[in-house]
Amino acid sequence: MPSHEQPQPMDQIMARCWSDASYKAKLLADPVTVLHAAGVSVPEGVQLRVLENTAQVMHLVIPARPPACRTRCWMRSWAPAQRHRHPARAGMS
Repeated sequence: MPSHEQPQPMDQIMARCWSDASYKAKLLADPVTVLHAAGVSVPEGVQLRVLENTAQVMHLVIPARPPACRTRCWMRSWAPAQRHRHPARAGMS
C-alpha cells in the first residue's frame, strides 16, 4: 500500500483481530458495537453475523438476491466474471 493511502476501517479491524484475541472475541460477540466504535455504520434493524474461517472450516456467503426485475440479466452478466475473480470459487466450479 502506498504510504499516502490510509488503511480502510475493515482492513484495520481484520488486522487487529489477528493480533488481539480479546478484540476478536468482542467482534464475534457484539459486531455492531465494535464496528460502530471503528467508524463503520450498520443500518438499523440489520442482523450482523461474524464468522471466522480456519484451515479446516470455510464459509460460503450467498449474497442477497437482486430485485426480481433484474435477476436474470444481472446473473448472466455477473456470474461468469465472478468465477474468475475469486480464487476460492475457482475450485467450486
